[in-house]
Amino acid sequence: MNAPPPPRTVLVVGATGFVGRHLVRALRERGHQVRELARRHPDPHARWDVTRAPPPSELLAGAHAVVNLVGIKRGMARAFRRAHVDAVGNLLAACAVAGVEHLVHVSVAGLGNLGDDPYARSKRAGERVARDGPVPCTILRPNAIYGPGDDVVRNLVRGLLAGPLFPLPRGGRARLAPVHVEDVARAIVAAVERPSPGATYALHGPLVLPVADLVTRTARVLDLSAIPASAPTPLLRAAAGALELLSPDPLVT
Repeated sequence: MNAPPPPRTVLVVGATGFVGRHLVRALRERGHQVRELARRHPDPHARWDVTRAPPPSELLAGAHAVVNLVGIKRGMARAFRRAHVDAVGNLLAACAVAGVEHLVHVSVAGLGNLGDDPYARSKRAGERVARDGPVPCTILRPNAIYGPGDDVVRNLVRGLLAGPLFPLPRGGRARLAPVHVEDVARAIVAAVERPSPGATYALHGPLVLPVADLVTRTARVLDLSAIPASAPTPLLRAAAGALELLSPDPLVT
């Protein structure tokens, strides 16, 4: 039998988010020492906005690895750049000073198919910064993540409850391979325990299906009717922009 990996000290940046909460628990269950960092952490000693400045070196002192989970789904171009590019650079600067051995950068799947909007550009730029930085880095690209506390299935259910007609870009032909958040957490733990600097891994679930099928399957489970309908992407973008302005928790972004 293989010996268990030695316990490591790991800083999780974005520890209070959806994936962060599951990851912190998974790391601790494996015996690792976990430090948390988040912009709105309840502990003031763990509160830091890495989009604006590198965290103090004492927060990283003695850490073997840093996991970057910082990301946003809504905002203007500058906000995307701060979250997905500036934050990576600030973390790398702090890691280099503190002597951190390894960065695990969690990105997103399908960057080649996301077009050229500010979100996609910032995600691609963030990966380049991570890959070319002074600290060995592993990049993980999860597909749509679901599980307790997600917003993917939650917003899908909200949309179905609003009525059977479900507008989708290109009729929902785009394909997803949803992955459970606990599987994502296990993959990040594996990247921490068995570093592979320079590698990029796609994290996909076992089932690949069009978005329209995901809508109808979810509706069937809830005993609801669903009619996926094709809608022009510019119209959906305009609707999403209006929802972002009107709601702190919009149905789509």
